[in-house]
Amino acid sequence: MILIVDDEINIRVTLKEYLEEEGYKCLIAANAKEALAILEKEPIKVVILDLRMPVMNGLEFIKLYRELHPESLIQFLMITGFIDSNSMRLCFKEGAIDYLYKPITLEEIKSAVDKGLEKYSLASEYRRAWNKNKEKLVHAEKLIKKKHLEMVQLMLQMVNARDKFTEQHCKRVCEISGIIGQKMGLSTHLIAKIKLASLLHDVGKIAIPDKILLKTGQLTPEEYKVVKEHSQKGYEIIKGYVSKEIAEFVLYHHEQFDGKGYPFGLVAARIPLGARIIALADVYDALRNYRPYRRALSKEEAVVTLNKEAIKYDPIVLQALFSATDEIENKVFSKTIEKSG
Repeated sequence: MILIVDDEINIRVTLKEYLEEEGYKCLIAANAKEALAILEKEPIKVVILDLRMPVMNGLEFIKLYRELHPESLIQFLMITGFIDSNSMRLCFKEGAIDYLYKPITLEEIKSAVDKGLEKYSLASEYRRAWNKNKEKLVHAEKLIKKKHLEMVQLMLQMVNARDKFTEQHCKRVCEISGIIGQKMGLSTHLIAKIKLASLLHDVGKIAIPDKILLKTGQLTPEEYKVVKEHSQKGYEIIKGYVSKEIAEFVLYHHEQFDGKGYPFGLVAARIPLGARIIALADVYDALRNYRPYRRALSKEEAVVTLNKEAIKYDPIVLQALFSATDEIENKVFSKTIEKSG
């Protein structure tokens, strides 16, 4: 069941009618007091919550509810009409799973709700299994993680053996993504997932012929089409060894916020947050390093370039990157900027 909390009646009624037409059961509340009363009585799984409301705003509501019910598995989706990186950071810190900004389509709301329901279901299944047999599960989880880690290391070795440039690039994107995630206030658990996906984001290049992957000149349109397949190929390679969430970060890391990316042309919130972060980290690293067709750009030049193309990126993620450029330069680029491909 979904709970929609918004002080604007038109918004909550529109969302309720749309989601119920899509087959969801929904309840609505005009403020935090009404919402808390409903949550005490009804089996709510996902809460769609307006950030800015009178008396108690959305962030304060999440914080209060988590304090009252620390074991609750309810998933919170934040909606706001204001781009505010600090509020986003605090919402994620309090456990929100997504942060959507208006104008937002009903389809994007549905996509976010589906993600929330999936997370609720997985968390519920895990808790039931955990409570049933904790000791065996702990042992099994350790074995699975060990095998997954071994397989991930093997994949990275395969990429590195073919192309040292890709190896160093992936390591830098991993570091940059982690710094962006910290600036946004994401949980250490989510940052760890994003960093692992960052390391693996180009693993699909294993399937690209050497004559294309290692080419120093400009790619032909046909060759570029082959290169663009690497995100899907990478997803197919890793999906059996990492979580679905991590695999999708890899699959969608070339999607753009304006819907003009690939492979599916996803728009805005339909792109997982981890993929939005990796996409920007990937581009920033590319700008700061030498390419056969251009020199490495300075930090200032890279920022100017990203500002000109800002429509491609999540504005909150972009703000986080801009606020972290000095830290990124010190931790990632202070030792060396590549002078050759």
